[in-house]
Amino acid sequence: LPIFREHAVLGHADVELDSDGVARRVFLYAGINAPTWPALGLALADPTTTRTAHSSPDTGKGTFGQQHWVRSQEALIPYTGQPGSFQKISYARILFDDEALASLKNKTVIIGMTAAGMGMRFATPVSLGNRQPMTGVEWHANVVSMLKNNRAIHPVTKTLTAIISALWIVLILTVIALLKRNLTIPTLLALLALGLFIPGLILELSHIWIPPGAALLGTLSLYPLWNWRRINEFLRSVWITKVHSSTALESIGDGVIITDAYDHIIYINRGAEKI
Repeated sequence: LPIFREHAVLGHADVELDSDGVARRVFLYAGINAPTWPALGLALADPTTTRTAHSSPDTGKGTFGQQHWVRSQEALIPYTGQPGSFQKISYARILFDDEALASLKNKTVIIGMTAAGMGMRFATPVSLGNRQPMTGVEWHANVVSMLKNNRAIHPVTKTLTAIISALWIVLILTVIALLKRNLTIPTLLALLALGLFIPGLILELSHIWIPPGAALLGTLSLYPLWNWRRINEFLRSVWITKVHSSTALESIGDGVIITDAYDHIIYINRGAEKI
């Protein structure tokens, strides 16, 4: 219809699920063989920029006659709150309550199913605690709110994460080498806390998420690698002490029996065997 064609924007309503079935992210553009369609949330948050999107996306066959769903511009969703945080008005109120209808003026309205069993529901980070899944229409409302308030979180790529983690480990090694100090447990704990604080600070200031897992694991591995001489000397001294103790116990004529807390014999010397 001409009245719809004048104002309509073609977009996608794809809900991305992680490997554990939780919806944490959205791709702002997606399409068949090319990311040509804006997400529903992006089309609602800023219709002027999405009106320039391709109205007739490439639906031709890709390589070897296959079609693929291609996505781009990933963003993590900072959810507004628990399921039910957004105002919900039923069709019945709109049809019979003039005040409810008037309250929708100049507001973004997303129409969708919310009744249990009538539509898809998704697990989200905010719904894991009370095990209450979120409806698709409310998921899209969170995306719209995120984009309107400029709260989108942009994750760095896996390659960049690996490079940043490697640079972090090299920086720690350089500082320790320059200071000529051993990597002690308090220092290791301080570095782990710093490795969590820095990504959190970057997330708060610039809305960029750098996963700290690889850097934290690398920091933990530094302790045995850096202190391998001290660990080796400690194990050697323990082994020598054990050998000396065993030699002394075997050389005496008295019987010596060692048991554990459950009275199970864990050592018996030659003197006890003779007795």
